[in-house]
Amino acid sequence: MQHFSEPRDVRAKELLNLERKTHSVIALVSTNQSFSDRLCRVTEAEIDRTAIKRFDSVDQLVDTLPSWRERLRLVVLDQCAVRKLDTNLAAWVCSQASLKMACAYNDPDISRPLVTSSLYPSIVSSFFPMHISFDSWISMLKLCVSGHSYVTPELLTTATMSVTETAPQAGEAKTPEPAPRQPTHTSALDRLTVREIEVLEHVARGRQNKVIAAQLGLSENTVKLHIHHIISKLGVHNRTEAAILYATSKL
Repeated sequence: MQHFSEPRDVRAKELLNLERKTHSVIALVSTNQSFSDRLCRVTEAEIDRTAIKRFDSVDQLVDTLPSWRERLRLVVLDQCAVRKLDTNLAAWVCSQASLKMACAYNDPDISRPLVTSSLYPSIVSSFFPMHISFDSWISMLKLCVSGHSYVTPELLTTATMSVTETAPQAGEAKTPEPAPRQPTHTSALDRLTVREIEVLEHVARGRQNKVIAAQLGLSENTVKLHIHHIISKLGVHNRTEAAILYATSKL
């Protein structure tokens, strides 16, 4: 099938409309069509004033950057695209304080070496599974856009163990001690009461405090107090991180 380029004025009009309607842009880069059209549409509908742009390669992303680079807040690459990451783009990412880069992976065995490489955390600061619930996907994107980072414990634990095993030993060679065992999702959630688990489940579904209060027959202040306790017990920074922890425990 022959492809025709759009007239220049049409492309300019689209860019102008994009600039008027959106505050930020999330770029999804996949070399094997990991991100479907439907995923892009529903993601754009869920995140206010954010445009989702999909690219088939990092080079394609770089070629179009000049027109909207100031509003680019997050670049999500599949694990194949991360491995082909251009050094120039990587350097540019490091120079942009408001930009985050994340990897959505299918195979943890392929992504583990990336976590122990020079890419993490200065360039690619977040790693999360590709096959997760849509609510978890949205929560993770919002977390990254807000300036936070997230790495699934299965990768972070392996990275810690790898660094421990390869660290140089002073004096005589000694058998390296294993890295401290990282708390699992289950052990962290075990600290919560039954009511706190109920509240957290609603939080993970993106519901507001007043909605949670109505569905559980609680006051809104009580819900806020439960969420405060949940965040404290799980050792996270906010409700979004708590929701992600709960969602990934169901994987």
